[in-house]
Amino acid sequence: MELQLSDDELLQEIERRFATKNALSKEMEFMTKKLLSLNEQAKQTESVKDSFLSLIKNTFHDPLNSLLNLAHILATRKNSDQFNNIVDMLNAELLRLDFQLKNIFETLSIEEGKIENDYSIIHFMDIFQDASLTFKYIMAERHITASLVRSEDKDFISDAHKIYMILLNLLSNACEYAFEDSNIEVNLRRVDGGFEISVQDTGVAIDVKFHPQVFTRFANRAKGTAKKREGLGLGLSVVRGLTESLDGNVDYESKDNTTKFTVFLPLVPQESAESMAVGDNEFFFDGGVVEL
Repeated sequence: MELQLSDDELLQEIERRFATKNALSKEMEFMTKKLLSLNEQAKQTESVKDSFLSLIKNTFHDPLNSLLNLAHILATRKNSDQFNNIVDMLNAELLRLDFQLKNIFETLSIEEGKIENDYSIIHFMDIFQDASLTFKYIMAERHITASLVRSEDKDFISDAHKIYMILLNLLSNACEYAFEDSNIEVNLRRVDGGFEISVQDTGVAIDVKFHPQVFTRFANRAKGTAKKREGLGLGLSVVRGLTESLDGNVDYESKDNTTKFTVFLPLVPQESAESMAVGDNEFFFDGGVVEL
């Protein structure tokens, strides 16, 4: 039986089919763009992975060889005049290697979202001293000092490990770019709604064009190109990841060869402070100046 349609019904059916076709075309266009975007992201991810693996290989190959050679020399020259110098070199390489491994593990934890907060009362001076010791050989070699500026704060609550890693990476960044015979200034101060940790160095300034890339991985703060200096280039991305996990933010200002990174962290809610277990994780900050 032949279906009879009026002219109006026929026009409506044609319009409906055109509308369906247009909708399908737009959906196909959207899916094509999305596929191209995902393909580009996959290429970038693969490129980053290749860069990371290359950096891992290059970064750990030399220090591991150095450690093996130093250990061999120590075994054969225990009573020689070079013994103390070799021990210092061995310690320096081990500290450098430990720092790089810490950043790799932190990066993996951030990527996997395994960065829960473990609150305690912070003794910031102790954290500053521990973090500074990691770079004592680098600072001695380049005649750089680090000072903790006096603060009116007595204590604050946060995640001690994350504060340590944030400060460790900001100090590393400052040591890398500071001029020789200069001082790195670290400050802790209370501000409205939270507290700030700042690390300021006098050295290579950051190109203003580089601002969007400063906290990305494998970047050189001076030129915004692939990182050519020693290290993995993970430090500032770790700082950002850990800061954001504490509901804070990090930024910097760079002018006239002075660069200051500032981390803002909000005060921990009272209920979190009351529910935390204070004991072995108790740290207090009482101000003062420490010179290294």
